[in-house]
Formats: sequence, C-alpha cells, structure tokens
Amino acid sequence: MSFTHPLSVVVRPALLAPLLLALLALGGCREATPVNTTRLQAFGESLDLTLVGVAPEQARRARAELAEDLTFRTRAWNPWTAGALADLNRRLATGAPVTAPPSVLPLLRTGQRLAAQSEGLYNPALGGLITLWGFDRVPPRAAPPTQRQLETLLNSAPRIDQIELDGIEIRAAAPGTQLDFDRLAPALAVDLAIARLHELGIVNALIQRDGDWRASGDRGGQPWRVPILRAGGSGVLAIVALRRDEALGTVADHQRDFIHQGRIYHDVLDPRSGRPVRATRAVTVLLPDLASATVAARALFVAGPEHWLEVAQRMGVTEALLIDRSGEVHVTQALWSRLERIDPGARIHRVNPITTEAATIAP
Repeated sequence: MSFTHPLSVVVRPALLAPLLLALLALGGCREATPVNTTRLQAFGESLDLTLVGVAPEQARRARAELAEDLTFRTRAWNPWTAGALADLNRRLATGAPVTAPPSVLPLLRTGQRLAAQSEGLYNPALGGLITLWGFDRVPPRAAPPTQRQLETLLNSAPRIDQIELDGIEIRAAAPGTQLDFDRLAPALAVDLAIARLHELGIVNALIQRDGDWRASGDRGGQPWRVPILRAGGSGVLAIVALRRDEALGTVADHQRDFIHQGRIYHDVLDPRSGRPVRATRAVTVLLPDLASATVAARALFVAGPEHWLEVAQRMGVTEALLIDRSGEVHVTQALWSRLERIDPGARIHRVNPITTEAATIAP
C-alpha cells in the first residue's frame, strides 16, 4: 500500500509536476482566469491541486479543508500502523464479528464492489501477501518470499467477498484476512476531495498523484489535457483531453519496486499466484471516477495482453491502454480517437474491446 508505510516506492512527483505546468500552458487558455496550484501531502505522496476561477480566500479555505480531510484518511486507511483500518485488521484476526469504524466503511464498500467487478483480479483481502513481500515497510524485505511461503498463504485464499458486512458489523469468514486496499485508498480519497470541492462551490479543478489524474469542470473554457506516460515513466507517450468529470488511472511496474540479485520485483501482484505480473508494463484506464479507473487498471494489468480485453468488457471499460513486456502499446479504439501528440516512436495496436480486432500502426 502506498502511504504511511511508503514501501520501497519509486515515486516521481518531481517528473510529473513540471509536466503538469507545461500541459496547463498548452491548454490554450489566454484569458485572465485565476489559476491556483498547490501541493498537498497524503498517503506518503504529493498531490498537486489546481483550481481555476476561484477567489484567493475561497482557494485558501478549500486547500485547508482538503489537507485536513486527506490527513485524516491517510491515518484511518493505513492498514499497518495506528488507525481505524489497522485496528480493524487486528480485530478481524479473531474471527469474531466486530464493529467496522465508520471512517472505513466507504473504502470497504467501494473495495467490495470493484473487486466483484474484477472477478477476483483485485483482492484487497490479501493484505498478508503485501506483508509477505515486504511492501509494507521501508526498506522492503531484502528477498522475495519462497514458493512454500506463497503457497501457504494462498491455500487459505482470503477473499474480499468472504467479508460479511451487515450494517456496521463485519466478519471475516477466512482466517488470515488482512485488508489492504492498495492504490484504491488514495484514489477514493481524491474522488472524495473533488466531491468536497463541489460542496464548496468549486467546479473547475484538477488533482494529480503519481500518474493518476482526476478532473472536474475545465480550465477556463479549455479541457484539462494530461499525459499518458511511456513504460518506465521516463517520458510522454500521448496527451489526452479529459472530459468535465473524468479520471485517468494508471498502474505501472515502475511505481513501486525493489531489486534482488539483479532482478526487479514490483508490487502489482497476481492474487492467483502471489507473484508480480510479468507480461504487462503499464495500464491506463479512463472512467468517470478515479477509484474505478485505478482498480480497473490493476485488474487489466493482472489479466495481461492475452485477456485484458475480456476483463475490460466485464468491467465496463471502453477507453484503455496497455503496454506489454516488449514495450508495444495496445489501445482501444475509443481511447485512440481521443489521443493527441502521440509519441512517433511508439508501436501501437488499435483494438476493439468488443470484437478484439486489431490494427497495427507502425512508427
């Protein structure tokens, strides 16, 4: 998970922040519309918040409220240190029914819903797997777990659908259940931050964190234009203009990793094998909210190049892009039609998620 236990995280906000500023300059907005950009801290990472057309005092109040909310959720949703979710994990281990803290319920319900859509490719009940790999600490464990350790954990196979939630009473049917909502937690927090801005009367806003973007409204009459990064995060693959309420979620193998005996191990783990997914480098998904986009991106990442379109259909995703292990880019026709300034060196396969037909576009 990606917050107060910052993991062996390779986070690159220093790269994305200049990209954000450059993209804002490309927006074609020449009128004197106030633009307020600030950086907040949450979940062990930086979040860049941009507000447009907001008076200074209103912007100050919004920043203060969002900072407070994000600090609260960072603590409450951390599964390993002191906080509501960590306490719930300790009590779930007893197997007895417990009362779920109200602060955790939105995360739990969202996680259950999205995990069901992914048909198990996203399983936040496998927090023990994160611990086994050492991604719950800094520095991470010096070596990957053994096959026997993985088999022992997976044989118990805790699943999020085995969590019984009745009102605010919760019970874990499987022993060893430990909840870790991974990238969903900060993504949902960003969605809730946008909702709070709407309550404060702020419509035009953009939040960016570690390759994810959540847009609301526009930038002075122009759409928010954001980057999709190349594999490895070293540059821009393409630009896409986000609609008035839309999110771009990306899961990539370079975001959190460690090296052992010359081999890189990343934290996108296949819940079926317990090991890092090797066939995929990155997945980007566009959906109306960041929580759904992030979980869908993770599920498509795990599904890999052979099955990602089937999973996209099941999860209602039509706009998605996958970069495979060889660096080739697979993009759905619906997203292809929205891409701008595509890297001329990329080898791209356009695919239709319904028919799985493909057309190759050479550099």
